Amino acid sequence: MAWTATAEVDSGDAEVCASLLWDAGASGVELVDEETAPMPGVPRPTPGRTLLVGHFTREDDARRATEWLSLRGCEVATAELEERAWATDWRKHFHPLRISEKLWVAPSWDRPIVPRGAQTVIIDPGTAFGTGSHETTALCLRTLDGLLDTGVSSVLDVGTGSGILAIAAVLRGATRVVGTDNDPEAIRVAKENAAANGVALELHVADLDAVSGTFDVVIANILLGALLDMAPALAAKVAPGGHLLLSGLLVEQVAEIEVAYVACGLDLAAGANENQWALVNLRRRA
Repeated sequence: MAWTATAEVDSGDAEVCASLLWDAGASGVELVDEETAPMPGVPRPTPGRTLLVGHFTREDDARRATEWLSLRGCEVATAELEERAWATDWRKHFHPLRISEKLWVAPSWDRPIVPRGAQTVIIDPGTAFGTGSHETTALCLRTLDGLLDTGVSSVLDVGTGSGILAIAAVLRGATRVVGTDNDPEAIRVAKENAAANGVALELHVADLDAVSGTFDVVIANILLGALLDMAPALAAKVAPGGHLLLSGLLVEQVAEIEVAYVACGLDLAAGANENQWALVNLRRRA
């Protein structure tokens, strides 16, 4: 038999709650937001909310997930499923994603045929944030991809998660790429993903102080509070003429971030929005 644990959460908390489902033993986790076509029988969430559906082979794991999500104030519904091909149904919602003419992201079971010279980042959904399907990750990938066309050679990915941004940077020609995360599990996953893509990354479970040098592009796709706390440290890692890309932000949070980082000596450059999510692009003068 099989079981599901289902909860509707604020979209900003979706990735954290999804990680809890994976940690509880889920064999698959489906995230359905207002832009995603849900699987049959799964309702669409209300605007600004994301529906999480964790699939489990053990009832005890489903109950554990329910307890953990309940501790975060989530209302969770569990259900026992009839025997079927449920274990792979969630894969139907992870498809190749075209970032640009030169960059794609795809799961390992659905590798696209891409134009000559294009690169594909192979990322399977797992316990660390970043498959390319979330708007903030896509915004970072598109902006990074454009900057790499200008001759960028060094990239620092802060809060690397799955390593998707760092891997894309290497595949697109950056010569020094560093990823940091305060979660050892994320670093482990990033190392595995880098190996699956045939690239080597410099990865650290460390503060920014442990990373030497400055970078042409610094990326931080995390949360508002962390971005505000880290403003001086992040700004200090941007090389003259370099860019700082900040995401994990709602559109209404952009102004607060811009004020904080301009105060650190950076200038505003062209950012981007997708749905309710935003990317802030800043530049240090050469």
